[in-house]
Amino acid sequence: MNFKEIFAAVAAVSGIFAASCTKEADSLSSATVKVFTATIEESNCKTTLTEAGKVFWEEGDRIAINGNSVAPAFEYEATPVAGSPSIATFTSVDPSRTPSAPYVAMYPASLFNGSNSGVYLLPSAQKYEAGKFVAPMYAESETAYLSFKNICGVFCFSLKGDCIVKSISVDTNAGGENICGGFNINSNLEIEFNNGHQNVTLDCADGVQLNKETPVSFYIYLPPQTYTAGMKISVNKADGSTFEKVTQKDVTVERNTIYGFNWTLPSPRPGTKGTTAAETSAGKIDVPWVQLWENGPKWAEYNYGVTDGSITGCGSYIGCRMTKGWGSNWRRPSKEEIQALVNNCDHSWDEDKKGVWFTGRDDYAANRVFFPAAGFEVATGKEIKDAGKVGHYLSSDNHQEQSYIKAFMLNFEHKDDGTTSVGAADYTAELGAVVNEFTVRFVVN
Repeated sequence: MNFKEIFAAVAAVSGIFAASCTKEADSLSSATVKVFTATIEESNCKTTLTEAGKVFWEEGDRIAINGNSVAPAFEYEATPVAGSPSIATFTSVDPSRTPSAPYVAMYPASLFNGSNSGVYLLPSAQKYEAGKFVAPMYAESETAYLSFKNICGVFCFSLKGDCIVKSISVDTNAGGENICGGFNINSNLEIEFNNGHQNVTLDCADGVQLNKETPVSFYIYLPPQTYTAGMKISVNKADGSTFEKVTQKDVTVERNTIYGFNWTLPSPRPGTKGTTAAETSAGKIDVPWVQLWENGPKWAEYNYGVTDGSITGCGSYIGCRMTKGWGSNWRRPSKEEIQALVNNCDHSWDEDKKGVWFTGRDDYAANRVFFPAAGFEVATGKEIKDAGKVGHYLSSDNHQEQSYIKAFMLNFEHKDDGTTSVGAADYTAELGAVVNEFTVRFVVN
């Protein structure tokens, strides 16, 4: 099926599969049906396309008709109608076998499973093919005219960057919703899994090279339902690193609808396989990053904990332990970046992890980064106070003035009434009573 002309101008979220056909269904005897004519339903648009995208049948497309757990399906092959490629006639691959009405058809034919685990099968591995996309469709009819309807929704990832994409996976394990496996379809076009799984991967074989200017589109189809615990989307690159988006909010996918995601993947950093890595006494640590708003800082996801004693010999110098542990490929955020983190993101308290999640908005709603409530040191190397309640994070403008240290700082406090205050302000403390240096939240260079 050809998608070469689809999405000439796609809004962030838009409908797909637009096609039209006004031909009325003829009444034919089931005993004489050798050729079927198939159309595709009109689009279910959420927003208006500036140019209508159409899906076309291609020569050789195959559908499976009838068939169940004990009888094989009948396969029919497409010949697009001249001048109307969204309509096709289908001729039996084996003319000696003819199905009888009522007709139940599935596209593509490869989805026919014919087992007790489900008559059909949504595969756990979908295949990337440039310029093409296989959209699962279903039709029922008493005649030789099949009106196909799309049974899935689609995620369209428009990716830019200078890396090679090997695969993209979607994981719904947190909520337990099935997205692939053996299934049947009920009268409401709802997918009912008999033996389902929570992970699906788009296999890009040898890899797809991205570029920084023109996005490359990748399509993954998903069964329509509400994913109650959100999902994790991982873009796996040829250098071994992973670009990951996670949302814990409900995600509702509707059939016959495409959801567009426009992402720019980070450039690989020399010698780090696209992530920041460091050697500590605990071994290698890989650090992905999260960009929370357009052109915003790429906050690293890892913090040293307040009890981490693997880096020693730094005295009271703020950042010394980070440098020893991570090398020089990090920095503390600027005053402006800390203020933007407060202004441009939503925040929520995590009672289990004891800290605050900062979550991006709008196009960046799937991006988040965690700041633990690490508390603070009464004095260097002394008691740590308010751990699990309070977080203080210094900006890069900290400096010493005589016996004082001054800095702009991110502050948050989880209070006894269950509320969490988050803000940023100038900070002054006596030297020797500095904020716990382990609370440094750094940004990947």
